[in-house]
Parts: sequence; structure tokens; C-alpha cells
Amino acid sequence: ITPNSLVFVGTLGKINGPDIAIRALKIVLKSVPSATLHIYGSGEPDMSRLKRLTERLKLNKKVIFHGFISDQVQLSRETSRYAVGLAPYLTIPGSPRWWADATKIRLYLASGLPVITTRVPPLGREVEKDEAGIITKDNPKDTAEAILKLLKNKALFSKMKKNARSISMRSPLTGS
Repeated sequence: ITPNSLVFVGTLGKINGPDIAIRALKIVLKSVPSATLHIYGSGEPDMSRLKRLTERLKLNKKVIFHGFISDQVQLSRETSRYAVGLAPYLTIPGSPRWWADATKIRLYLASGLPVITTRVPPLGREVEKDEAGIITKDNPKDTAEAILKLLKNKALFSKMKKNARSISMRSPLTGS
């Protein structure tokens, strides 16, 4: 695992929160200067918007854009190298994210990553209940606080990592 590393996988539209992840990293770096954010995804105009944001915040060496990986096995291998999975969905009324399956959260859990998400995806509440992640508000400050809580508390991080692995081993039909 790359120490102090964060990962965001998926569609780069604002509704999915990549902007929040980048802005949260700027805050996290004040306390954890070695932190990095790895983004897997592509598509315009979102990629250009995020790269401009990264440049404006002077995070060029801290935000790494890996592009889109269609091979799910390879993506899982890549994802498992990082410490924390980010799914900071925006709380927009009427968004399909309120009832859609959050596949990025499933990917993070299968990779054994603690998850930081918002109250939007239904799976997030399960993850929090099973102590494999943290639900936060959809803003950079609260997201950064949750990240720092995990990065600075090794016991909590280990517990959530173990729980993430346990959740991923459950049968989706039986819950056992």
C-alpha cells in the first residue's frame, strides 16, 4: 500500500465529487505533506476541468491522473495499492446517485480499502454501519477531516481495512 494515498475511480462529472477530492487533498497536505490523490477515469470536458483545478491549486505533483482502465481485474489491482477510497458524491436532489448502486464503493471494498463517501449512495450507510468507512458532508473541509481521521489513526485505519475486506467477502444475496 502506498502510504497516505487516496484514490478516486470513475466518472469525472461534478456529481460524483472528483472536485471535492482534489480540494480536500489541498487541506490534507497541510497536516500530511506526503499525501497523494490518484484519479482513474477520463472524458471531456471533465478531465480538462479537473486538470485546470489541479494546476490552480498547485497540486500538479500530488494529483496523478491515470486515465481510464477498462480491464476490471487490472483496475482492481491498481486500486488495491492505495490506502483510502473516495466516493464524495454531491447531495443533489433528484440525482440518480440516491438510488443507484455505487460500483466504485464496491471496487474499494473488494480492494480492501476503507471508504469515505457522502450520505448519497445507499451502500455508504451499510459501509458506515459495518465500520468500513466514514460518511461525511459533500464538501472539501469535511472530506479532508475524514481523510485525516483515517490517515492519522492507524488503529482505526486497520480496523476499517479489515472490515472492508470482510464486507467484500459476503454474499450479495444472503448478506453472510
